[in-house]
Amino acid sequence: MFRYMYLLGLLSTFFNLFTSVATTDESKRPLEHLDYDRWNILSTTRISNDGQWILYGINSGKADGDATLVIRKNGATKEYRVVRGRSANFTFDSKFVIYEIAPDPKLIKKLKKEKTKEIPKPIMEVLELKSGESFHADRIKSFTIPKENGRWLAYLLEKQLNQESIKEHKSDVVETYEITLEGLRRPTKPLKLKKRKTEEEIAQSEQEKTPNPEAESKEKPSKEESESDSKSKEKKKEIGTVLAIRDLQTNEERRFPNVASFRISKNGASLAFVTSVEKSSDKKSDDMESKNDAEPKDSMTDGVYVLNLENQELTQIISGFGHYKNLSFSENGEELAFVTNKDDYDAKTSSWSLYHWKQPSNQAELVADWNRKTRNILPMCPPQGSVLSSCWMKALAN
Repeated sequence: MFRYMYLLGLLSTFFNLFTSVATTDESKRPLEHLDYDRWNILSTTRISNDGQWILYGINSGKADGDATLVIRKNGATKEYRVVRGRSANFTFDSKFVIYEIAPDPKLIKKLKKEKTKEIPKPIMEVLELKSGESFHADRIKSFTIPKENGRWLAYLLEKQLNQESIKEHKSDVVETYEITLEGLRRPTKPLKLKKRKTEEEIAQSEQEKTPNPEAESKEKPSKEESESDSKSKEKKKEIGTVLAIRDLQTNEERRFPNVASFRISKNGASLAFVTSVEKSSDKKSDDMESKNDAEPKDSMTDGVYVLNLENQELTQIISGFGHYKNLSFSENGEELAFVTNKDDYDAKTSSWSLYHWKQPSNQAELVADWNRKTRNILPMCPPQGSVLSSCWMKALAN
């Protein structure tokens, strides 16, 4: 009897252990592909200078999921959420946050399938943290704010849409379906057999394939024409668009046309921008720019302009048809360096020159240019705080 009771207790113990293991295995099921969609990824973390606000991005685990930008106040439940928000940053005074809203990827995919020429561009939005009021601008190319000044915002717009080129396209193909018990069914098209070619048609097609040297000599462009075509391709440059500089304190805005690139100083004292225009004045282009409320471009040419943000005084420090690159401000915003090929733009292979500007001068001065004897080219040095960085100094020493 005692042995029987002992075996019964042992069996019940094994049974309870087996059921507990089975229950544990059921609760910890293996991962499936659908589980990955629930995993969100944290990215783009920022904190305001006063420590009162933080922002971060949440990327959805779904392949077609939208990212969300979250802006939250520390120690409070107040927060803002922006679907598809990205490239966010706080202003220096911690009063605003500026970010970009990407267009809906599903809409872009649909428009690309329909072969639509005009695709939606990103939207820039400025959010006032205290009140929650916002300002936005459509079709943004780029934007920036000074690192040590919370008053100014500069942004470059995309090229204006040409409404004449946007036309409604309707498909000429009309599909019909047959109604069956199983549902709608597309009717099968009758099979068409190709007609066999006769001997005369075969001989004629072979004759057309044989090259004709006289026709090739007529169609082949001359050496001068090919060189001129390659030269025109090489000298083709992008025409600038509208640049806007906005005062976040007063919401006043000033716009400049034909701007290709720009840079704002670290302390927010100065703004420099490069203009790129066509050689011949285009009245249609003038009308287009005036619709954007940009300042008149009667005196606008290729060159570099400096805007004093304190007194709003605009100065053109250099002009001439060509390219201008690598704008670099000093720490106090009173000096500027850049490179340009305007002095040698008409050459087949243009060379670059280094120019330097300093307040209160109205003209940039040539510092170094192409040395044709030693065949040295000034390198493209990145800005490193000081206008004439160690990289430029090495270039000047050669």
